[in-house]
Amino acid sequence: MFNTQQVKQLVLGFIRLIAIICLPSLCLTWQTAAQSAVSDKAQPAINILVSVKPIQLIAKAITGNITTPNVLVPVSASPHHYSLKPSDLTKIRQADVVFWIGPQMEVFLQKPLAKRSLNQPTVSLMDLEASVTGLAPVNHQQHHDHHHHSYASKLHIWLDPKQALRAAHTIANTLSDLYPNYRSQWQTNLTLFADQLRKTDLNNQQLLSTVNHKGFFVLHDAYGLLAEHYQLNIIDNVTTTPDQLSSTRHIIQLRKKLSSAGKTCLFLEPQFSPRIVTKLTQGLPIKKAVLDPLAIEQAVSQDGYINYLQTLAGNLHYCLSTTG
Repeated sequence: MFNTQQVKQLVLGFIRLIAIICLPSLCLTWQTAAQSAVSDKAQPAINILVSVKPIQLIAKAITGNITTPNVLVPVSASPHHYSLKPSDLTKIRQADVVFWIGPQMEVFLQKPLAKRSLNQPTVSLMDLEASVTGLAPVNHQQHHDHHHHSYASKLHIWLDPKQALRAAHTIANTLSDLYPNYRSQWQTNLTLFADQLRKTDLNNQQLLSTVNHKGFFVLHDAYGLLAEHYQLNIIDNVTTTPDQLSSTRHIIQLRKKLSSAGKTCLFLEPQFSPRIVTKLTQGLPIKKAVLDPLAIEQAVSQDGYINYLQTLAGNLHYCLSTTG
């Protein structure tokens, strides 16, 4: 049996042993936490603003899990006729960088963007001159789309995979200059996005090649670039822009075209269901489906744009493959 003095010595020895074993680990934990805090403070806050959601999807493919770019125009609003709110102006002033299509589309952004300081980049993604190769070529000689697309429809650059890839390159390079601590992540994500986009685009071309001889109608003239890239045969649109009514003359002509088209598809949009569509298609073998030009229903994630492009092609093929 141990006496009282021996017990005390054993306890003290045990405490010393625990201290020897645990103290270095505890110090290391404190040191790691302190270094992490310093590192976090050293990393600049990231404030990226994009004008519309489809560009947010492309930008998110580059930023990955580092950050999610903010979007200016709500999905329920038209980027052609949006009115800025005071809170929007604050977002524009505070953003480190703003990516937008350009003055051709977002006229309302020209003045507020011009007021930003020189050290706050504002990058237009329209008419990028950088050449990006790798996407499957399109044979435009086989293009039989006889609908003339308006200039406005050519502004939806995200509907053209080639322009989307150019935009991704511009975004990645801009962010690499602005946030050099994340350069390797931006460029790695760009490489991943480019590879996924090439594969998706090739699959879409193969899928849509089986139905691109079939004519169809759309709600508004938004799909010029998509039609050109995938050789789609858009016959006509209900309106030029979804928030403007067509003339009576156009409606009469459209009804005649729908009647003569036979069994075909009319693609509506998630946020618009004009009553005129019911009158236009009454008594006709028109199949209604949905296309989402503004990516309203697409979740924002790193592979969001890839999923969005797949959904567009899938919806087109599903409807057109069931018509005569």
